[in-house]
Amino acid sequence: MTRQSFSARKATLRLFPSVAAALAIGIFVVDTVTDSEIAVAVLYAAVVPMSARFCRARGVAQVALGCAALTLLSFYMTPPAGPASTGIINTLISLLGIGWTAYLTPQSQSAEAELQQQANLLDLSHDSIFLRDMNNVISYWSRGAEELYGWNRAEAVGNISHELLETSFPAPLDQINAELEGTGWWDGEIVHKKRDGTRVVVTSRWSLQRDKRERPIAVLEPTPI
Repeated sequence: MTRQSFSARKATLRLFPSVAAALAIGIFVVDTVTDSEIAVAVLYAAVVPMSARFCRARGVAQVALGCAALTLLSFYMTPPAGPASTGIINTLISLLGIGWTAYLTPQSQSAEAELQQQANLLDLSHDSIFLRDMNNVISYWSRGAEELYGWNRAEAVGNISHELLETSFPAPLDQINAELEGTGWWDGEIVHKKRDGTRVVVTSRWSLQRDKRERPIAVLEPTPI
């Protein structure tokens, strides 16, 4: 993966606030100008977790309140075409959806932050260690990983691990992930590609990290050097 690719990915991450704002405005427009009997505003629930990529807990709460305000504004600007009770119910459903998402999102943030602190302690080890979320996006990259693979932390974090390292697996990835989710761990030999293009066979030990609700949130990949 080239330096231009890293820059492009980081630029994409910086676009999240604009994308979230555009999505919220789009939902508001559709909710206001259409006479749909479904709860269109419940789609704001997608904006709230998106804000977690660039906001802390207070910011996520503010985004949720903004979405709730847009929901109410749309309701008052466009009376429902059908019975008034339908419009009220749809609005309540939307507000509940926004509120529930706003409640869950900071909890997930907190769990990830705690996991990140634990991972930072691993920086004292000389082993290659990195942490990736359930979308395989790297959130932590140790000094050992820098030494082994050649990419520094700033270049590695935010990228998809399997793409960055062009990983070759000993079995189908779906099968490996199923074993990981079932047992909480997986180990085996995989092939990674370094920054200089050379291939390296490593014995990788994956550990599945879960939050307080036992939902998988990240995978820790330590590799002895």
